[in-house]
Amino acid sequence: LTVAASGFDSKKITKIRLDDDKEPWIKGSAEIYGLVTGVLAGNEPQVVAVDMPYLDKDGTNYYPNQLFINWTQYEYQVVDMLLYEDDGDDVNYKELVKALVSAAGAVGSLAGYPPIQAVAEITNRVIDAVPSNFFTDDDDFVDACYTIEKFRRYTDHNCAGGNARVNMEHFFVQSN
Repeated sequence: LTVAASGFDSKKITKIRLDDDKEPWIKGSAEIYGLVTGVLAGNEPQVVAVDMPYLDKDGTNYYPNQLFINWTQYEYQVVDMLLYEDDGDDVNYKELVKALVSAAGAVGSLAGYPPIQAVAEITNRVIDAVPSNFFTDDDDFVDACYTIEKFRRYTDHNCAGGNARVNMEHFFVQSN
């Protein structure tokens, strides 16, 4: 008798390093969070916020073993991850994600886009929708890790800006 495993596929960060956390030393430790962008059925945008409170100093390797993608939340096996440094007062991630998803979807339907192009378009729309004050003395853009694949293992993977380096691996979360 063979019993199928129940649970869900995820991706976890096993190591991460930022060369520049975008937090001036005078302001203390960084407060980093990630936005994972992908596609739902019908090419609807999906954005999930991930808090990364341990990632508070640049030039330091961290080994969090943090689950940061739950693949059941996406239609396709590829997402992008945007990293930001929070300079504002108590970011309400739920409200931020709702606003970003709304803005990404309001620009127009993604129907007809090939899935990979839809993920890139959602990411571009999220970056464009982030309030301009995020790029002043408020939240700072840190880096973007594009085209993260579900089953691929990443070792010392440089993100697009060369500021973040990550190790990531597939992880199956077994149900009880």
